[in-house]
Amino acid sequence: MEEAKKRKTTTTTTKNLGPEPPVKKKKKYLKPNVPSSVNALRGRSAIMCTCSGRDERKALGEAVDLVEAYVDKLYPREEKEEVVTLSIRERLKQEAAALRSEQRVVPQDLETQGVLYLTIEDPDVDVVKLAKTIVDDVASGTPGSRLLIRMMPLATVCYASLEEIRDAAKPLVARVFSDEKKSSYKVAIKRRNNSDFPRQEAIETLAALVPEPHPVDLENPDVTILVEVFKSIAGVSVVPGYAAHHDFNLRRIKECAIKTKSTPTPDDDDAAA
Repeated sequence: MEEAKKRKTTTTTTKNLGPEPPVKKKKKYLKPNVPSSVNALRGRSAIMCTCSGRDERKALGEAVDLVEAYVDKLYPREEKEEVVTLSIRERLKQEAAALRSEQRVVPQDLETQGVLYLTIEDPDVDVVKLAKTIVDDVASGTPGSRLLIRMMPLATVCYASLEEIRDAAKPLVARVFSDEKKSSYKVAIKRRNNSDFPRQEAIETLAALVPEPHPVDLENPDVTILVEVFKSIAGVSVVPGYAAHHDFNLRRIKECAIKTKSTPTPDDDDAAA
């Protein structure tokens, strides 16, 4: 009799608690592709980002989402007309397969803490334009990113030798520097996991590509010839407005945007008076 009362009490108590809360699913983190070697990344444009080492997994997902959103915005996919009539199930399968095969932003694991590397698989995407649009929007007050620190567009990736870097940079320099507009410039080279790379010699080699009368300006250049050396590869870009946007430091750009927004203008002061 007492056991029956205990069972009844337990049942009543459980009912009063209401339904059990749903079990929270663990968030899945994006796994980057592991290239057979860094040399496999040659010939492909990319976006390189830096972040805090402790936030790397979350920052990677944030970087992919951000870059994919801007790729889709600037370079929308063309919808192909369906010739053959397919069932809904067949069409969904076909679309899923197409998305897998046409993935335009692919994260790569460089096995270096705090460095994120996204290859851009669509040859029509201009990574300099892509990155500049992102930083322009952040400068205008768009949230952009919470965890990413810097963003470096790599228009082309080659072997980290003076000859290949010069050959890769030559058409990029010719495209940006014209005789009509006088633009100042700077050569900026960052070395990671390659202390033997001849930095000063590379600066002189790349500076020789720039025609006259474009002057050197190490403080606030109009254009930056950017070289990111990593192990045996080098990413090369020619980026207008790189210095003006704090070397594409997203955090610094955001801080300046907030500061500018909070600073009252003379008109605001007159209105307040």
